Amino acid sequence: MQNPTAKRGQTDSMVGSAEEPAMKQQKIEEHGVESSGTTGVPEESVLEFVASHDGVFLDKVVKHFNGSRRESVVEILDSLESEFKIYRKNRKYMMM
Repeated sequence: MQNPTAKRGQTDSMVGSAEEPAMKQQKIEEHGVESSGTTGVPEESVLEFVASHDGVFLDKVVKHFNGSRRESVVEILDSLESEFKIYRKNRKYMMM
């Protein structure tokens, strides 16, 4: 038979881990909106940048948002693509 304190500790760790992803997600969203581009890029800014070009390569988008992680820029471009706001042709991103 387990000690009640040990059981409570197991439950506490489960509750903490269930809340942790929500907190991390919230922090990421806050950075994307409030930061000057150090950790995330606002989706609207990426969309405006793509719209201002007649096709733009990923490297140019990443370079424009210097200070942002390449992965963050790729995630936003993928998201915009899945929402049919932009498309990719010959490795260039373009507006729909």
